Amino acid sequence: MNDEEEITRENDETIIVIDDKEFNQDDVDFLKYLQLAQIDYFEAEADENWDDARRIQASDNTQIQNLIELHMMESLGEEKGYEFSDEDLEEAIKEFQDQFSDTENYAAAEELVGQDFDERFETYILQRMTVDHIIEDLRAMVLQEFPETRDEDVAHEAGKEYQLLLADERTDHKIRVFNEFD
Repeated sequence: MNDEEEITRENDETIIVIDDKEFNQDDVDFLKYLQLAQIDYFEAEADENWDDARRIQASDNTQIQNLIELHMMESLGEEKGYEFSDEDLEEAIKEFQDQFSDTENYAAAEELVGQDFDERFETYILQRMTVDHIIEDLRAMVLQEFPETRDEDVAHEAGKEYQLLLADERTDHKIRVFNEFD
């Protein structure tokens, strides 16, 4: 990114611009509700306290970082030529909905975006599928380099590689977060 190039927004409600794509508070809230829907489900299933995870995922700052990450990984997936069949997409959508659609936060996401829900939800699921594919590739890379590695070590090394990849991707994208003073 050229540091001298000014990133602007077309709409005063825009809170983040990533590569000329604008996102507003509804985008952040949509992602937040879907993240919280997952916590609702796992908390009920495990009968454990998930307050810390809920507090973190309820933060706009966390969701802005998640939004940036998903957008960058989606872009990387496109560069790498990742494609998913309609059947795989439908299966992933059904799997997510089977687990999480009965939660209040899933309903809040539906209500927030109304008629745009299906399109936005499909985009979210495709982004998640892309992230999963990237992580699978990184795990395979670690196993190829170190074939005798234990699963937990593979996961750890793949996680480190993912964070390095994410940091590298940040340099390839124009990102600006606007605050109330901009």
